[in-house]
Amino acid sequence: MRVYIFGIGGVGKTTVGQRVAERFGCEHISGSSLMMKLSGTKSREELEKISPEMQMAIEEIVYPEYVNSEESIVVDGHGTLTDQQLDCFDEIIYLYASPSDIAKRRADRGRRETSVEEIENEMDIYNEKLVRLAERTKVKTVHCSGAIDSVVDKMIEKFDNSEIGKIN
Repeated sequence: MRVYIFGIGGVGKTTVGQRVAERFGCEHISGSSLMMKLSGTKSREELEKISPEMQMAIEEIVYPEYVNSEESIVVDGHGTLTDQQLDCFDEIIYLYASPSDIAKRRADRGRRETSVEEIENEMDIYNEKLVRLAERTKVKTVHCSGAIDSVVDKMIEKFDNSEIGKIN
């Protein structure tokens, strides 16, 4: 099983990705950790100073070495995979939550304060990415609210139940 999870910063990609990897007994790769390593940043706070567009550009450089393997893996990131990279995944999941929930999560994690309006603008970028990815491959959406195990259960229920060109 090869799973790619993407969404806006603070939605819960890494937390959910770790839990899915635990359930399937496979490795989890965090996009933020890889980006910090590549960009030379030392903390998530420094990483947040990099624009979403720049984070996506970094991801395009970083992921090829991880997605070209046949091993089971859960990768979280920002939705910037090439067609060839997309073909490496069995499941592609877009996590979303309300802007107010994301603002609260970011604040609870000690990240820089972000207004709901700023988050809405960031979400527009991800929604455009979602539509573009759905034109090329199967994408499932999962609302990331409630207990983590509940979110993971909702995600796993959607595995193998979608069509290319349709957002489920």
